[in-house]
Amino acid sequence: MSSKSLNLINHGSEIFDSLGQSPYAYGSHFKQYLTNNKKRTFIYTNKRLQNLKSNVCGCHVLFVGYKKCQKKLSLNSLLNRYYLNDRNFNDCNVLCFCKKQFKLKPTIIKHMLQTCSKCKLDNCA
Repeated sequence: MSSKSLNLINHGSEIFDSLGQSPYAYGSHFKQYLTNNKKRTFIYTNKRLQNLKSNVCGCHVLFVGYKKCQKKLSLNSLLNRYYLNDRNFNDCNVLCFCKKQFKLKPTIIKHMLQTCSKCKLDNCA
């Protein structure tokens, strides 16, 4: 699973994918969009932040979107501040955030925890 987020900024776009895929990997329509908008600057990360076996991709998008609005940080600054090289930690961190911030149903949490085996949500309210 891959989470993708496109954030349009002044004459540029920030593209977030928690699996670190290039925007060119998204398919022909998106590739055509990039080709047709050469004057627009595209900023993205090719660093994988999420464990390949986890299903918390949506939580990564919600976390990044929320923090970008709250802190007014660039994509790179946000990733450097809140993400580690430990993908299990990252997955658990965003799942905990979503549990607290969006009050996810216990069945959804349980489903996501099945793919985040090292995540303990005891410290999450």
